[in-house]
Amino acid sequence: MTVHRTVAKAYLALRRNPAHGKTWLWLAGDYAQRGLPMQAAYAGVQAARCNASLEADASAIRSTLQGDTSDALLGRPYGDKVPPLRERFAQAAQAVPGDWLTLLYLARLTDLSSLHAVDSWIAQAVAVEPLAGETLHWLGFWRLASGDSAGAVQCLGALLHCVPTRYGSMMYLGEALLRLGQVDAANKAFTRAAQSPNPAFLALLAERVYAHNYWEEALGLRRRVTELLPQDASAWLALAELASAVYDYTLAEACLARVEALEPGHAQAAHLRGHLQGRTQGAAGGAYLDHMLALYEAADPLSRLASSVAMTSLYDERYSADDIAALHRRIAEPFNTAFARKTDFANPRTSARRLRIGYVTGDLHAQHPVNVFLLPVLLQHDHARFEIFVYHTGSMFDGYTRQAQAAADHWTEAARLSDAALQAEIVRDAVDVLVDLGGHTSSQRLGVFAMGAAPVQATYLGYPHSTGLAFMDWLIGDQTVSPAEHAHLFSEGIAQLPGCVFCWAPVDDYPLPAARPANSPPVFGSFNNSIKIGPRTVALWSRVLQAVPGDDLAAHHGACGAPQVREVQRALHGLSLSSTPKVSRLSVGCKTPSTGAVCTTPSAWASSTGWRN
Repeated sequence: MTVHRTVAKAYLALRRNPAHGKTWLWLAGDYAQRGLPMQAAYAGVQAARCNASLEADASAIRSTLQGDTSDALLGRPYGDKVPPLRERFAQAAQAVPGDWLTLLYLARLTDLSSLHAVDSWIAQAVAVEPLAGETLHWLGFWRLASGDSAGAVQCLGALLHCVPTRYGSMMYLGEALLRLGQVDAANKAFTRAAQSPNPAFLALLAERVYAHNYWEEALGLRRRVTELLPQDASAWLALAELASAVYDYTLAEACLARVEALEPGHAQAAHLRGHLQGRTQGAAGGAYLDHMLALYEAADPLSRLASSVAMTSLYDERYSADDIAALHRRIAEPFNTAFARKTDFANPRTSARRLRIGYVTGDLHAQHPVNVFLLPVLLQHDHARFEIFVYHTGSMFDGYTRQAQAAADHWTEAARLSDAALQAEIVRDAVDVLVDLGGHTSSQRLGVFAMGAAPVQATYLGYPHSTGLAFMDWLIGDQTVSPAEHAHLFSEGIAQLPGCVFCWAPVDDYPLPAARPANSPPVFGSFNNSIKIGPRTVALWSRVLQAVPGDDLAAHHGACGAPQVREVQRALHGLSLSSTPKVSRLSVGCKTPSTGAVCTTPSAWASSTGWRN
């Protein structure tokens, strides 16, 4: 029997039983022999996924592969590798008819090349696919990953009626619709996805919808997972982590108790307890030490925990500015030494072309202050002089994200790219000035900057301190946030803006309140996480209130919804301000997490789907 008839027979067998691991293993070996490493790697993964006992055989095949085994190229915009790879796969498909995986990859490569022949290749792949809807699912997934939301809806939406129980497809369809601003349709797609009985998928769906600010729905999904897996400590821990993130500390503590009952001495549960202490009691010192311990236990100096240590240190009032600056340099040192920094950039130094400016951020959405201050800047760029690149490393996508995307000359969806892949993408784009907007926050991509992705690199707006990186050339600041006399605290050079670093301008029609009388005393406010509000901070507030006429201080933050937080904050504020006779009222308010950017009626939607108890 010829090879092509054997491959066709293998896919015919998989149509009868898509989970037959040995058939996938045979295909992996065949692909390896034919010099198709991408296909061999995929088939090997499927073999081990369907039959765990085949993992050793699949690994042995993977060890023989030469060339790029990753399909990451398929989830990116057009690249230099596409034409030669497409030609190679076309030859392979012609030599071995019925080869679904090669036809699938060929369809996507043709799609990336914007060739009209893509429909023909899609039809051929659909005709031999091992599972109904598999071809359109993957094409939709890759289109979504590359930023082609409309194309993703075209593929995934076609599965609504023919394969409505493809829950993963419905999840990605919901994400694509959100990116297009079709919120009602996205809600329906997510509701279909939520009908899955698979707890592992429901956990993934919880992560995805939470990333789009559907926090109540995510809680409901996590609750369902614990109902399906009541003895699984990891399921309870995930619910505790989510409850903590949305300020439901009573639920978080109850879930942690369940984790500890199932697995006494659970290290991650202990770490989360320390984190809760910082959020509920403003105990920055305890949270800092807890992050330090977790980083030590992880034994990985490049872990994202390192950034958690750096950021938490900013709020620990026991340490001086010099101590914190030294800590940031120590945190960054492993990044400085782990990567060989690129210095041989080919960017032409000429005024004959526009200067290329790139921004790396995941925070261009309604729920983040970076968006508030960066979006006006993006909207005001002079595109005759500057070519703007945005590398979007986040997952939340709303109306503000769409405004930012429209204001950029080039937009790359980079959330799924590794630091090395993102750095390579930026180098290929020949960006001249690359701007970091994350610092040591949760969305940081400092590895990209440590490797060197542009001739000039700067950090701006997103982090209130130095990154500590030796290869971050500049910190863009002003005389207030980075005074020249404090230059020794920064590892970067300081590029001072003439006015204020926070360049706010309205991008919406804000409903402004009625003007207060000119002689009204001021009302001071703080909208911050409770971990940032310690005794020293409150004492400084007290001095301001004593010096300036006025008698009100309103402190609002999301955690104030928890009774234990309100009690601690009232005690802290009352103790520190009691000696100030002008203070007649202290408001400790609650800022409820908002879903308005994505879904205006999350509670109703959650109730209609039966996600919550």
